[in-house]
Amino acid sequence: MESLTIKIKYLVNFHEITGKKLDEISFPPGSDLYTVAAWLEGEYGIKVPAPRVLNLLNGHGWNQYPEEMKTTLNDGDTIIIMPSISGG
Repeated sequence: MESLTIKIKYLVNFHEITGKKLDEISFPPGSDLYTVAAWLEGEYGIKVPAPRVLNLLNGHGWNQYPEEMKTTLNDGDTIIIMPSISGG
């Protein structure tokens, strides 16, 4: 495999920042969440992980994976970037 393609969905105010609701991005095999974080900062100025930002990979928070930011991406993965939700 020469590259892997993931989807990045932007919810709430993040689709206003990016000007779109979805990106489909190709990365080299072996790319990890650090790669995505660097791409987001370079492309849109979005810094992740960050306070008040919820980052999901296939429905799970990035910090829920044992390897956290070193978690390797797979072809077809979906990442969601959205503001964290608080309340009580």
